[in-house]
Amino acid sequence: MLKGAKDAMRRDDICDLLIIRALKCCEMIGDACQGSCKGEWKCTVTFKAKGFGPGGSVSLTFGEGRVFVEDIHWDSQP
Repeated sequence: MLKGAKDAMRRDDICDLLIIRALKCCEMIGDACQGSCKGEWKCTVTFKAKGFGPGGSVSLTFGEGRVFVEDIHWDSQP
């Protein structure tokens, strides 16, 4: 996870496990776009957290066989 994502997790008191669960059942918003490096792709996904409405969105970057969480926008309203 990158600094922006870690800051958002601290701010909204989100644990790693909750993000992993959210990413298992997410849906992509719009299309993926090519990143700044060769073979890098970026997208944003949305998810629903159990017991909540839409949980928010997560910005991801895929490159070199790895996934990086760029940023998290969390809505914790029940």
